[in-house]
Amino acid sequence: MSTALDLEPIVCPLCGAPGATELCVERDLALGVPGRFPLARCEGCGLLYQNPRVRRDQLDRMYPADYPPHARNPDLARVLRDRSPAVRWLLARRLGYAHIDTRDVALRDRVAAVGWRISGIELDPVAAAAARTVTPDVVVGDPAEIDLAPASFDLVTAFHVVEHLPDPAGALRNMLRWLAPDGLMIVEVPNVGGWGGTLFGRFWSGLDFPRHLIHFTPATMRALVEGCGGRIVDEWHWSKPRWIIRSVRFWLAARGSRPAPDPGGGRSP
Repeated sequence: MSTALDLEPIVCPLCGAPGATELCVERDLALGVPGRFPLARCEGCGLLYQNPRVRRDQLDRMYPADYPPHARNPDLARVLRDRSPAVRWLLARRLGYAHIDTRDVALRDRVAAVGWRISGIELDPVAAAAARTVTPDVVVGDPAEIDLAPASFDLVTAFHVVEHLPDPAGALRNMLRWLAPDGLMIVEVPNVGGWGGTLFGRFWSGLDFPRHLIHFTPATMRALVEGCGGRIVDEWHWSKPRWIIRSVRFWLAARGSRPAPDPGGGRSP
């Protein structure tokens, strides 16, 4: 039987304040990693985060071998495969990719077929090996600790990554440093201040204990980006049915437990 993960107290990853108020303690509802994990609110800036948090030398144990995102096809490749005629028309006619024709392009080459040279960063070596089926340029490590050439990327993306990182500020500072002049960074995270967090409380699938170390609202994400020297030019909010279904499943499985506190604090985006 696996043993529970060890936890360690930390300061706020956003403002550095040492004080935090515990809101609830929950187990891993999705994948069953052993242990119970606390959700706390920073007394300085209001950030929601795990405190105490899984010890840094055990963070890899939060991800079982069957962790779904590690086996998922890249989204663009899937879209090009499943809806390629419409996608190719949009790319060619509206977005300037007049040269592309992806009908006979292999999976690993489809992103490159759009005209981009792509690289990646992955914490997990096994997931990195899977990512190398898309591009050979994958570095293993924490983006807060990796040294890449400044101003070397026109676009840096982090889709559902930042909430997993023990040092999100260090990672964002690096990402901004890697951007070329007029480059763009796209960051996507779950919004704990939205209606999902408000409605489902500790059963909201976006909390994903213990893998999500930090839980952002639009205000705290804005504070993180601006504190790292970035500037937000646009933001949008959306959801997917599977996230709602997952939250309902967690709630139904725990109907006999005590009422859930509201991790979103009743705030909406």
